[in-house]
Amino acid sequence: MASAKIMQNKEMRYRMPFFMRLKKLIKEVKLSRQVEGLILDIGSGHNPHYCASVCGDKYVLDGMERANRKVNLDRPFIVLDAEKLPFRDRVFDYSFASHVLEHLDNPEACLRELQRISKRGHISCPSEFSEKLGGVPYHKWYVSVVGNKLVLKQKKKPFLDISLLKGSSRLWERKDFRNVYHRNWNLFMVEFEWERRIEFCLERERKVDKEMFVCAKWGGVTTDSIDGRVGKQRTIKAKLKKYLYVMCFKKKVDFGEILACPVCKGEVRITKDSVKCRQCLRVYPVKDNIPIMLEEAAVEKSPFLKDES
Repeated sequence: MASAKIMQNKEMRYRMPFFMRLKKLIKEVKLSRQVEGLILDIGSGHNPHYCASVCGDKYVLDGMERANRKVNLDRPFIVLDAEKLPFRDRVFDYSFASHVLEHLDNPEACLRELQRISKRGHISCPSEFSEKLGGVPYHKWYVSVVGNKLVLKQKKKPFLDISLLKGSSRLWERKDFRNVYHRNWNLFMVEFEWERRIEFCLERERKVDKEMFVCAKWGGVTTDSIDGRVGKQRTIKAKLKKYLYVMCFKKKVDFGEILACPVCKGEVRITKDSVKCRQCLRVYPVKDNIPIMLEEAAVEKSPFLKDES
């Protein structure tokens, strides 16, 4: 689709200025000192938060919704569905969900899951103004904050205007426009901090033209390794981020202590090549030490094999 290609080109040209990256780093250093436990980043994609202890994403092999960039695998990573998180209750002290909710069919499920697995967290999404200035066909919701409540309004169809997209794409090439963007961050981005409970409201449309929206595809588990298919980021920025993570933010992560079945939330047993649920007997594959905790990837075992799990 032409609109998606324009936006991908725009995102590929986009670079956060140094002062913004430095400000973000300082903020996350302070956060990591305040938070003793683990920090989760769902939808981490190619650009995980500096202080994230555990990262997760669903569309690892298909980068269509992140400008075809490769997933960053420099720390403990799990293939997961944001609407069915594969973690035990309250195992994370803090969680990030950046640029996630607007992509989902059912963001309500994700918000309830975040409250279940995390004590507090941060949510960020493009504002409605930003969506209308240069929206993409895989964003399904307008997100805003009213008082202390997160409000999500469903789109009937993607808000796409090719001429507007071309104009905004050209603006992104200008340094002065990017400076305006960063100095008026709240105009383009919605940021929401929460603790214990997320106050939210969903405004659903009766008729939604789902065929107008595009979506990345999971792609299944193949004989090729995930690491091999995705590759490793070798840019200076990626290497620097990995160095900062190892030196400043790295924490011990034991998947056996945090993982749970994404379907029944039961306890799991981890082996070298699988994660087995003790309750519903589903078996999830593990590739290159990356658990594939998706319902569609699981194999349902016979109850007669329960003693093996």
